[in-house]
Amino acid sequence: MKNTRKITLVSLLAVFVVAILTAFCFAGCGNKNVTTYFLDDVLVNDTFEITVKSRGGTPYEWHYEINGKSGIEYIAETHIPENDDPDVMGGVVKVTFTFKATKTGFCEIKLIYQIIGEDEPPLEINLYKIQVVADK
Repeated sequence: MKNTRKITLVSLLAVFVVAILTAFCFAGCGNKNVTTYFLDDVLVNDTFEITVKSRGGTPYEWHYEINGKSGIEYIAETHIPENDDPDVMGGVVKVTFTFKATKTGFCEIKLIYQIIGEDEPPLEINLYKIQVVADK
């Protein structure tokens, strides 16, 4: 009887420790490279741009994720090198994403800088919070 009680207590303690460690991991083990930006209000049917910098000549790329029920539509992506010297390889490239606001409401866009198709964590995540309004 005492051994059964002891095993039960040890099992409960082990479950408790695992639960606490899991909670701490979810709270602090995530990607610490997330930066949040709050954009000015955007009018319905207006387009807006978000520009980030990338390193040319590396396998890292920016890609976007729009929250599922948002009123935001992806339009285009452009890449413009900061240095126009043809003898310079790599360097900084400005990547501009263009989006269109299609309906009112709160929206989020994530721009993620990582190697596409790899399991490596992203180097950087930018979270943009946008309020789409009917008029200003």
